[in-house]
Amino acid sequence: MTRNPVNTARAARSSVLDSPEVAFLFSGGGPQWIGMGHALLAEPAFRATLDECDRAVRAVTGWSVTEKLRADDGSTLVSTDVLQPVLFSVQTALARTLREWGVRSDIVLGASIGEAAAAVDAGALSLTEGARLIATWSGLVAERAAGHGTLIVCDLSPEEAGRLSAGSAGRVFLASHLSPVQVCLSGTNDGIAEVERELSERGVRTQRTPVDYAGHSTLLAGLGPELIRRLGTLRTRRTAVPYWSTVTNGFVDGHALDAAYWVRNMCEPTLLTEATARLAARHPVRIVEISPHPVASYSLEQTLAEHGATRSEILATSHRDVPPRQGLEDLVARLSGPVR
Repeated sequence: MTRNPVNTARAARSSVLDSPEVAFLFSGGGPQWIGMGHALLAEPAFRATLDECDRAVRAVTGWSVTEKLRADDGSTLVSTDVLQPVLFSVQTALARTLREWGVRSDIVLGASIGEAAAAVDAGALSLTEGARLIATWSGLVAERAAGHGTLIVCDLSPEEAGRLSAGSAGRVFLASHLSPVQVCLSGTNDGIAEVERELSERGVRTQRTPVDYAGHSTLLAGLGPELIRRLGTLRTRRTAVPYWSTVTNGFVDGHALDAAYWVRNMCEPTLLTEATARLAARHPVRIVEISPHPVASYSLEQTLAEHGATRSEILATSHRDVPPRQGLEDLVARLSGPVR
């Protein structure tokens, strides 16, 4: 029987329209592990990008990303001014490797400081400008804010967390909306310790993050003018891939990611659950966490489940318990098949 080319074309268009979009999510702090990136140094695309990041970061900081990765003994990647540029470099190299392997994203977004690598991947910033941003940002935070606060993940709704923050006398803030039933709280060391005790007595699970400053809170507002001064003019560009901001909770043009935007990123909550829900509502989506180890996947899955988004799913580039190349190959295979 001869196929009707009109029907065939319609079926092909329908298949494309019904297939999930791919969103690259560059997650924030916490995914580091000893040995991350080592095995992928033999992968040409990964190594070439890491070398490019090394040169760009070294121009600002004076130290080598590759040397820090090779020397990691559990304490090397502790300080913010080292950890953040290294994570930026690993995330950027993972994304470039996927693109070299033929994986294309329809949307790019980032959570917290993961937005710096996301902005580079989307084309809003060159790799050089992204490296300058992350090195300047993390250096300022390490210099002025490190040791004066922390963040914890809590099994609370954003509404419950907001009430808790309102009664804290300016010591605790809602830093991230992770899922409908999970948030990240930020604040002073004594304020967070008090919240931990209160929530423990109520049977609410909490978990400390390896962050030693009050990120995404107005406690960092005083750093804003200095960040703008040190960054000067960020050379932003129109994005090559649509960019979803977890600061503004919507698509933004690359030119909007100027120095003032990064002050907002520093001081305002990360709207991750809102981003997940809205992206899944507009079209089925496969959110790929670009990270050396998944730290956002559980929260993302909670949001999809809450909204009944059964045609969307969460995937990850890497897991510390899986050989890195195998993890990437498994991901590419999953993306070529149906949603599970």
